[in-house]
Amino acid sequence: MKTPKEYRDEAENEAYAFFDEHIRPLPKNSDGQINKGAPGFVDNDVDAFRHAYVSGRFVHIYNDTFASLLGWLNEMWSPSSVHGKNMDLWNNAVGRELARKYRSKNALASALAKALKDGELIAFPEDARVYGQAAVLKPSGDFSVVAIKKNQNGANELYFDFNSGTVLSKDDFVAEIRGGKYPAYSLRTRNGTPYPVARSNKSGADNLG
Repeated sequence: MKTPKEYRDEAENEAYAFFDEHIRPLPKNSDGQINKGAPGFVDNDVDAFRHAYVSGRFVHIYNDTFASLLGWLNEMWSPSSVHGKNMDLWNNAVGRELARKYRSKNALASALAKALKDGELIAFPEDARVYGQAAVLKPSGDFSVVAIKKNQNGANELYFDFNSGTVLSKDDFVAEIRGGKYPAYSLRTRNGTPYPVARSNKSGADNLG
């Protein structure tokens, strides 16, 4: 099972490859591979496209809530300027919006290329548009787990623990709850199958109520 970081790295590489082929050439190493360490990858159209694509792919892979939360956390930890953070959050949001409509990698990338061309993405930090949505609450303390993916029947099947950075399958999470590792969570049975739920709490961050 890939980690969120592995999926992020994979999506970044896909974004750069699409940008290089369909928008404009990117710097290359002597072996022809894209040189991500070269100047020209930050606070510009490449940066805008990458943020939007990665955030959109997280909607495809996990869900909108998790994609939004990871985008916020990345910006909170980032050394970028206030304007740079605004740019990234704006582009993340456009990526998530288009990912809900375009459900394949290529369709999403093509839609984002058009959004970039049409000026819907912010391609430089000095852009006057302001991202106005409220910050997403990070799960913490005892209530550190969120559901990040559902199965075809709409039931939660994958979870993420923000305290440990661990991805848990439903069976793993159920076993951990039964073993006493997650006292803030309990099990609710539907049609003979146990599902994790959060015990009564005042947190607005968890989605297992």
